[in-house]
Amino acid sequence: ECEWPFAGPACDKCAWGYYGDECEVKKTLTRKNVKSLSDAELDNLKLYLNWMKFNETLDDYVVSACTLPTMTSGDYTPELCFRNVTAYNFIVYVHWYATISTNSTLMNNYPHGTAGFLTWHRHYMLLWERYLQEASGDYDFALPYWQWTGDVKCSICDDRYFGGSHGVNGTLDTSAFSEWQSVCRYMTVMSDGFLCNTDTKEGFIYRHPGAAEHDLPTNKEMHETLDWFPYAAYPYDATSEKNFINILYGAALSETGMVNDTITSMHIAAHGFFNGTMDEYVASTPNDPIFSVFHSFVDNVFEMWLDRYGEEGINTYPRWGASGGSNWGDYMVGLFPPVTHGTYMANSTEFGYVYEPIAPYVDN
Repeated sequence: ECEWPFAGPACDKCAWGYYGDECEVKKTLTRKNVKSLSDAELDNLKLYLNWMKFNETLDDYVVSACTLPTMTSGDYTPELCFRNVTAYNFIVYVHWYATISTNSTLMNNYPHGTAGFLTWHRHYMLLWERYLQEASGDYDFALPYWQWTGDVKCSICDDRYFGGSHGVNGTLDTSAFSEWQSVCRYMTVMSDGFLCNTDTKEGFIYRHPGAAEHDLPTNKEMHETLDWFPYAAYPYDATSEKNFINILYGAALSETGMVNDTITSMHIAAHGFFNGTMDEYVASTPNDPIFSVFHSFVDNVFEMWLDRYGEEGINTYPRWGASGGSNWGDYMVGLFPPVTHGTYMANSTEFGYVYEPIAPYVDN
């Protein structure tokens, strides 16, 4: 355990919201709507993401490319089983690792469809923001959000923002992300005993926004989602009904609170809108850089709910009875140093950020 306010695997980082060589500077950053960024701020965002993807090799983590039985079989060397990794590909790997099964037959998917969906992703987006700051050296940078509700056809799916789709493949050929390829693209542990190899490029980022003939969720759906209480309800998974988290997750409908086997809403429906890297395989969706501002907005909706319901809402997070890895005191799967879900059932100011107010209640 690190001495406050230091943090990180070697206690050489600062706790969220603290900066400086001795972590002596406390700041509260404002995450802006990506549509309100100046041209210079938008250029920086794209530049920082590219640095994080291609240039910022981590010095505090390596990633495993082998399963434990493979590592202990004597057939493989540490050099073969462990990889240095860029900050962006590490972010992808963490999501992939926490989402896939630890074996090839059972899907454990701890960060999705559980009570821990929002708390896990809150920590994850803070990690993403931190790596963007470190890659750029800009410690005043705050991860913007994209208010995808009401945006209908995705107004940031063009080259000014996150890239327009080209040709039958939907690749981002003329954008700042034209050279981006996926890693950790597939869902299960490979049959040869290897996990994802972050050195292996597995195809260019692609999108076909709206090709499934449905628009992005509406602002009406977002406001309906915010009306639901409690935070979670038994059985605390994607089948639960009339609770905030499963409606924001998108397995239950915002109007009725009920699960519909043929219709999704909010977060799941918004992922499905892209018909590409953002919904091809759940585990590898962060390969698309639009994920960063997409999930920053999911966290923003979470924050609005916390503002509305306060301690009463926080107390409806399950202390027990939820699936393994998602109770209040459970450690989040795939994250190190260990941290519990309950840590993140608190307002964003506790972690050094706030959100610029969302756009008025209109659907574009």
